[in-house]
Amino acid sequence: MLTNEIYTEFCEFWAEYRPAEKYANRRSCTFGEWLKRSPPARKAMLAAVKKNSVNPERNPYFWVQDYPEPVPKDWNGSRILPDEPLVRALYKGRGGLYTHRDAEMYGMQILGEFRL
Repeated sequence: MLTNEIYTEFCEFWAEYRPAEKYANRRSCTFGEWLKRSPPARKAMLAAVKKNSVNPERNPYFWVQDYPEPVPKDWNGSRILPDEPLVRALYKGRGGLYTHRDAEMYGMQILGEFRL
């Protein structure tokens, strides 16, 4: 993702976060933390603020810094599978069954398509 696209995404995050006035001057340093985060983490953080599950009294810099890194769902062994294409892929060196979308988003090595 290009820096301009990431900045646009961050601006949307900042507008949705609506930090308390005392944190208005934290925008630049918060963007620095935003840049350090993975694309799935940025997507999850943006979704969280859109659901209004953020306390605007919390310093946005630390909120972005402390947000837990999301983990893709491994569908291996699941009785119910999602309605989207699945692939065999490596995530952090371990093989599993993931949606094609997650495999691409998390930058996994795709080993092949999954067929029933």
